[in-house]
Amino acid sequence: MGLAYVAPIGLQNLFVINSALAHTRRRALITALIVIFIDVTLALACFFGIGALMERFQLLNMLIMLVGIVLFAVGTGLYAAADLGRGSYEAVTFALAEKNHWQVKVVRMILDAAMVVIGVILGGKFGVCTVVTVIVSGPVIQFTVTKAKKIMKL
Repeated sequence: MGLAYVAPIGLQNLFVINSALAHTRRRALITALIVIFIDVTLALACFFGIGALMERFQLLNMLIMLVGIVLFAVGTGLYAAADLGRGSYEAVTFALAEKNHWQVKVVRMILDAAMVVIGVILGGKFGVCTVVTVIVSGPVIQFTVTKAKKIMKL
């Protein structure tokens, strides 16, 4: 059954194959194990009905929301720290922060809040996840960028 998770060739598995060909055996093995772990976790979540559990237990729903927001912010921080180009939103955030000597987290929180206000004016809706994202993503992005740049300098 374990082979069924990694046998079909898709983009994810091509990534694992590319890692095996382009990197050391250790890194390829770590990559493969991470991919298998995520596949198995998703399969088990579907099997045990994570949607039904989330509907029943609001705390679980909030925990998953928070984990998602943190992962999003960490990913944004990592790709921003790589200095290989930034998306338009991150480019504005970092340009304002660098030119005005402001903290990235403050700029990001202000921009996020401004986008929420504009969205509401245009008829959009917001909820708990929106508010938590505005509060959490900026500090996590700044923390991740700072730590990633320190690690890359080693």
